[in-house]
Amino acid sequence: MYRFYYRFLPASERQVYQMISSGVTRHLSSIPVSGTPDQIRRVMPMIIMDHPELYSLENSYSVITGALGSRLVVSYSLSEAEMRDLDRELKRIGDRFLEEVRKRQYNNLGVIRYVHDFLIHNTVYDYEAASRLSSRGEAGSIIGVLLRRKAVCMGIALAAKWLLDLAGIPSAVAEGFALPEGEQGIIRSEGHREVSGGQRAPGEQTEINHAWNLVCLNDVWQLMDVTMDLGATHGDWISYAYFMRSQKAMDAYTRHEPYFVDLSRETGSYFVRNHAYLQGEEELKAYLVNCVREKRQRILFCMRPGRECPSEERVLELIRRYLPAGYRYQLIQRMNVIDIKR
Repeated sequence: MYRFYYRFLPASERQVYQMISSGVTRHLSSIPVSGTPDQIRRVMPMIIMDHPELYSLENSYSVITGALGSRLVVSYSLSEAEMRDLDRELKRIGDRFLEEVRKRQYNNLGVIRYVHDFLIHNTVYDYEAASRLSSRGEAGSIIGVLLRRKAVCMGIALAAKWLLDLAGIPSAVAEGFALPEGEQGIIRSEGHREVSGGQRAPGEQTEINHAWNLVCLNDVWQLMDVTMDLGATHGDWISYAYFMRSQKAMDAYTRHEPYFVDLSRETGSYFVRNHAYLQGEEELKAYLVNCVREKRQRILFCMRPGRECPSEERVLELIRRYLPAGYRYQLIQRMNVIDIKR
């Protein structure tokens, strides 16, 4: 278990964190805490995000203060017997996951991608739960993803952290807001049905709660939004527009509190690893010509914003000119990503 948020707390709040996490791990309903109500309120979301295994802990809680200090009162959605049964099922899933990782002899990036793809293949976004504006319950926990295969963004992000914890890869859950469609752009497609880049209830236009992940790849922290890639995926056409991206890229559609780590580098994204981060029309032409020459079935690239970046219309014109018939594309506008498949 990688306690990301714990590492950035001052000593007094670390003690609060330890007392609460010890109590909820033992399924206590009333937990004595040597901290102020403000400290407890600050630490509680961090505990939930650091501990995906606390899937039964309810969102609501109360703090009682008295002459002897504070007492945290929490509730659980499941009994201890029910949790033991679920824990056994989760262990089987975790064991199979680790066995598959060992069998495939993945490096760290391979493990992270396997987690990303596994969650996309095995999760349906729960619009009904999202419409209730609640991040807890089964849909907002690892149970929704790993056992029910239906969840909201918080459940997906927690499941990603749970799996990465098992593999020994440092990660964290980030919570903030996804900007409205009008501010973040939309996904357009050609030769394919129109798709939405985000996961939101039909007709939803306001800023919404959202959760995603920080992942450390060989000592470099980057961002991964499995939920957004899930929304842009069709069958075996898995999106990697939001996979291992920098803060600058992800800030195109999110609002959040300052991160605790540097997220300026992007060493794990498809675009950096495949030299598909393009700047200017000539680079784009050369890239398309090379992809056709190599008979690639999947062409994925990101246009670097700047004065030399061609307009969206010009990019699409060049795609039609240089790629033969039979390719389909989708444009993830807010990320400047073009995803093309034969």
